[in-house]
Amino acid sequence: MKCRRCGKDCKYKERPERKCPHCQARFAFEPQRGDPFTDVAFEAAIKKVSAEGRVRWNPAHLRYELARRRRGKPVRPVWYLLLLPFVIGFCIVASKVPILWFFGLVLLVLVVTVHLRTGPFILLQQRVFDRMWQTWVDIHGYGPGLIVRRPQPEKTVRELPSDIAEYSFDRAVICDTPETVDLLLANNFHFENNCAVLSADGYPKQAFETVRNMLRKNAKLVVYVLHDATPKGCTLAQRIARSPEWFPQATVIDVGLRPVHCDGFRGLYDRAQGADLTAHPGLSEEERTWLSKYTLQLACVLPEQVIKRLFGAVSKPIDLRAAGMVAGTAGAYFVDTEAMGKRAAAADGGSGGDSFG
Repeated sequence: MKCRRCGKDCKYKERPERKCPHCQARFAFEPQRGDPFTDVAFEAAIKKVSAEGRVRWNPAHLRYELARRRRGKPVRPVWYLLLLPFVIGFCIVASKVPILWFFGLVLLVLVVTVHLRTGPFILLQQRVFDRMWQTWVDIHGYGPGLIVRRPQPEKTVRELPSDIAEYSFDRAVICDTPETVDLLLANNFHFENNCAVLSADGYPKQAFETVRNMLRKNAKLVVYVLHDATPKGCTLAQRIARSPEWFPQATVIDVGLRPVHCDGFRGLYDRAQGADLTAHPGLSEEERTWLSKYTLQLACVLPEQVIKRLFGAVSKPIDLRAAGMVAGTAGAYFVDTEAMGKRAAAADGGSGGDSFG
């Protein structure tokens, strides 16, 4: 195993105390004892989600990157059909040679393992990742660019400038989770794009109501809704467009993750939690079917790509007529399926195509 500090290899018998025999650096993980990653592989995942230290990120991004590195390539159903004649033939022969049932059991275990690794659900469980992450932090510290939220007690909440209500923004990004807000704020998306960033549940708490009241005063406001592929997330744009407590006269554009985007993330899905989809009339039948089985967090998309694709969405001209909308129409909203589409241009200097990593 290679040491992340000195770069030299060492054998298992040379590191009985999880220390490099060359530089005495401690190893966080030991694959020989069941850890799914080496220190070098874990660090490589951190470098990927942080874009070599240029982008701020959350631990959830790291979990999905590690899971992405462990998942196998999907197996086409036709291969299982092609195996069927061999399985039938094996059963016939094994009925006369009992010892073959042992080899059949081994083969079955291998097939089940392959099936699980290529299935739709994320295999790196949250509790396993949490344990690995804590071990890494204890030994190596936080990775470069980690977003660490520092909660403040009520009595120490920073007062906003008294004249802030006189200002406003022409654009706002409303997220379904505080973690997505943290991602955008930590990477200065609000400064570089001159827009407000809030979560639907009132985060950041010290500025939420003041900023929302500012936004209500702007008749030209354009709201971009960024969310997970969940029933709550996929209907957030509709709720914001139709709720009087938000911005009923604003132009609302859904730029979040939806089921139509999720094929490229197979192997990273979470199981649906049995939400009542009849309570969300804004979903299509295809979306209801998908969301009845799966959900997917926006954290599965690399932070750099979330920022670049959201920038692309807020920067391009809005064609309301093509979207079937009329500016200022109460309750109207537009779903931009290109913003987080897996084939959307990444604008990262690469070859284009799918750049989610």
